[in-house]
Amino acid sequence: MAEVELAVLARTAVDCSRLGSLTTYDRHPSSQHTATIPLRARPDGSVELQVTCGSVSAGQLLARPIATLHVAPAGYEAVLLRGSARRLPRTSTQAGLVFHLEAAIIRVGARSALLDERAYRGAAPDPLRHDAPVVLSHLNDTHADALAACLRARGQDAAFARATRLDARGLTIVTVGSTGVATVRLDFPAAVASLNELPAGMACLLTPTTTPHPGGRSSRQVPPASAAAPHEPA
Repeated sequence: MAEVELAVLARTAVDCSRLGSLTTYDRHPSSQHTATIPLRARPDGSVELQVTCGSVSAGQLLARPIATLHVAPAGYEAVLLRGSARRLPRTSTQAGLVFHLEAAIIRVGARSALLDERAYRGAAPDPLRHDAPVVLSHLNDTHADALAACLRARGQDAAFARATRLDARGLTIVTVGSTGVATVRLDFPAAVASLNELPAGMACLLTPTTTPHPGGRSSRQVPPASAAAPHEPA
């Protein structure tokens, strides 16, 4: 995977995280403590950590301002950030301490691929990250059978299909067939900054819509079966 793509995955995962696993260290090298904490990503990719006053994490950060943060939001790559954690001169809404973590070491994914910090800081989160959860739910709840049929028409062994990731470049789908489980990547014709930039048929397929019913109820409107699908890479 190209470093630029890896950097986008990392920035997206961090930006979508609201909780993380924070490891702090005592002055003795073998002593460390891990806790789940709230966090907020900054626009530059650094992270604000919210730590409870009087906690072991707070005490260790004040004594030795080094930390390791693990985040793994649903649907995104796991990311490890390790670096210095400087206390900010204000408290969080929970009356805790706020530390600013600037990562010097970044690792991404199940294989812990090492990412250059300059590439990480120079990247931006994926523009479809806020749309992705709703779109994936829509596809899997409403169009799972059509998605599997589309893949079979393209030669894939897909008795069952589930969309697992949406980003600016395309859609990732996990399939189950007679030969086992496979991951299929369907690329968009070009990278997009919003769903509105997709061709009309493709945008219709990916965008949940509602049709009003008498009595105030509504139901999802299913796009026609001829709606265009993303292109599978050669």
